[in-house]
Amino acid sequence: MIGALGWFIYLISDSLNNIFLQSFIAMLCVSLLAEFFARFFKAPATIFIIIGCFPLVPGSGIYYTMLYAVQGMNDLFMESFLSTLGTSLSLALAILISSTTFQIYKRIKTRNFVDMG
Repeated sequence: MIGALGWFIYLISDSLNNIFLQSFIAMLCVSLLAEFFARFFKAPATIFIIIGCFPLVPGSGIYYTMLYAVQGMNDLFMESFLSTLGTSLSLALAILISSTTFQIYKRIKTRNFVDMG
């Protein structure tokens, strides 16, 4: 369900015409939902994030990057490499932001609870 949601968000954000922003927004939604599910099911968020990110991982980009490198097509290699790297960094940044946001929220919530008691 999480992976399908991420792919759906990726597809509907196609009008942005920016693959990096599309990947970031889709992964941010996936990782926020994964963090929520982790709290709800009392399980690690990693379980839900891994499943949710499979449709968004640039597998074909990685394949073509290596193919171009092996075949000596330097221009295509650099173009594919930079695109794949940018997409991967977008996914990682989205996970980092959502994880950090939930940790900060948890600390603030705990601090307010301690201050009240």
